[in-house]
Amino acid sequence: MQGKNKQGASEKNSILTVGSGTVEHLLQPHAGDIELGNKHTADFSLFYGGSGLNYAMRLLSAGYETLPILAIGKDEHGLTIQSALLAKIEKGKTLGRSQRFLGEKGHPAFFDPEIKTSSTVIIVQGAQRTIFTQSLQNGRHFIHHLKQRVGDALKVLDGYPTAVMIGHIHSDVIEENGHPAESTKHIIDTFKGKSLLFANFGNTQIALGLDFWKPDLPHIDLFQLNLEEAKRFFADKKKNATLVDVVEKIRSLKMTAVITLDKFGAIGIHRDKKDSIVLAWPLVGGEDIVDSTGAGDAFGAGLVSSVCNEAVLDFNTFHNAIEVARAWSALACQSMGGCSDCPDRVAIEKYIRKIAGGENRPVEIKDQNYASEIMSLIDIAFSE
Repeated sequence: MQGKNKQGASEKNSILTVGSGTVEHLLQPHAGDIELGNKHTADFSLFYGGSGLNYAMRLLSAGYETLPILAIGKDEHGLTIQSALLAKIEKGKTLGRSQRFLGEKGHPAFFDPEIKTSSTVIIVQGAQRTIFTQSLQNGRHFIHHLKQRVGDALKVLDGYPTAVMIGHIHSDVIEENGHPAESTKHIIDTFKGKSLLFANFGNTQIALGLDFWKPDLPHIDLFQLNLEEAKRFFADKKKNATLVDVVEKIRSLKMTAVITLDKFGAIGIHRDKKDSIVLAWPLVGGEDIVDSTGAGDAFGAGLVSSVCNEAVLDFNTFHNAIEVARAWSALACQSMGGCSDCPDRVAIEKYIRKIAGGENRPVEIKDQNYASEIMSLIDIAFSE
C-alpha cells in the first residue's frame, strides 16, 4: 500500500519522521584496538544524530517536505538541532509547511519541555563502530509532546502525511505503572490506513519482543532492521538463529522488509513474492568508508523517498526503492557523523546515474536453494 492512495492523505507529498535526536561524540583512536585499562589517544568530533533527526536532515537536504517530531529538549543542543533543521528548510526554499511546523528558532512547541537532549558516544575503528547511548531523561512524558505535535502536523498539512517514518523511540521502555510502547503504538494507530508506515525499531522497541508487536506489524508497510537486530526480533528466542530463519519468519508474517547487512549490503523481502529475495550488494567498502554512522537511517530515508512518489508499493517499486536506498546509504558512508554532510537531490541523482551503468545492481533471486546458500555465507561472514 502507498500514501497517495491512503484515506485522507494530503495532496502534496510530505513525510513525518518520529524518533531520537542526540548529541554524537565521535572518537577515532589513532592506532590499534582499544584495550580496557589502557590509555588511548583519539580524535574527537561533535555531531548530531539519532534516527528521527537523521531521517529529517537527509530528506530535507534532498528537497522533501519533512516534519520531524524529536525527543529533544530546549537546551543548547536542542536549539542547535532546530537551527540545523531550519537551515535545511531555508535552503530548500519551497518547504513552507515544514517551516511552519518547526516554527521560529526557540519556538517552544518544537521541544519536549520535560526532556534534556541525550548524548551518544561512538567509537569508530575502520568500518566498525561501538556505540554508547545515554538513557533518555524524563522520557515517560514524551507521549504528551508526541500527541501534541501529531495534532500540529495534521493541522499544518490539512490532512495526513504521505508517509510516516518511525525510528528509535526511547520512551517506549517499560515503566512502572506505565504503558509499554505507548508512543510507537500511538503513531501506528493514528496513521495506519492513512499514510505509508515505515519502521526501523531500536533496542527499546525490539526488547518488547515479536509477540508484543504482532498485532501492529500488519499495519507497517515497510519494516527495516539490521541483521543482528532482526535475529533478536524475529528468532523467537531460538539459539543460533540464521538469516534463513529470519527470512522465513518475515514471510510467515506476510511483511515487506529490508535487512541491512552492514558491509555486505542488504536483502529485501516483499510480502507478495514468497519465492524471491532481493539481494543488494554494497556500493562502497574498505577504504571508501569514512564512517558508517547513520548509514542504516540513510538507507531508510532513501527507501521512503523513492516509494512516496509511487501509487502502489508493488514488487517493482520495492526493488527500485532498494536501489535508490543503497545510493543514499553509500553516500552517508563517505562523510563523518549521522547527518553532518547530507547531499542534495542533484548530488544524489548524479550518483545514481553514475552507478546505474554498472553491474552492481540489486538482483532478484528466485532459486530458493541458491538464496539459502547466499544467506548461509553471509551468516558465516558475520560470525567471523
